[in-house]
Amino acid sequence: MAAAVLQAEMPELGSLSEGEAAALAGLAPYNCDSGPWKGTRRISGGRAPVRCALYMAALSAVSHDRILRDFYTRLCPAGKKPLVALAAAMRKLVVLLNHMLRKPQFKLASQESSPPECGVWGRRGPYQKNSPSSKNSLCLRHRCSELGTQAPQPTSS
Repeated sequence: MAAAVLQAEMPELGSLSEGEAAALAGLAPYNCDSGPWKGTRRISGGRAPVRCALYMAALSAVSHDRILRDFYTRLCPAGKKPLVALAAAMRKLVVLLNHMLRKPQFKLASQESSPPECGVWGRRGPYQKNSPSSKNSLCLRHRCSELGTQAPQPTSS
């Protein structure tokens, strides 16, 4: 859903700078200052359908994507309100999408993961919970790191 909205509402994605992409999506923070008075920063403007689609995508991503979940959970204890941290995740999503469209050979850190010590991934693949960078790094089939053993070596016949 979000991909279709982004493709329809932001056809220029991939040819913009980071700030321009965030501003076009309505996710760039604008200050409300006047003289010595410092107000809060707010996101405004941009394209509302894009912002709505990115909200749902970011809400799902902070729950399931390792990179954005770590980013979100780092911002919340640092004193950011949950909606501010979610808006930052939305901005990070649109900036990453813009960068990926500009440079197709770009890979996220989670896509460059190496297999666990035994060389066997679980059924979920390298991007899911059994990746080596997660807290319990183990393959689902052999549970090698949990048991402290090596995986059985395949026999060649």
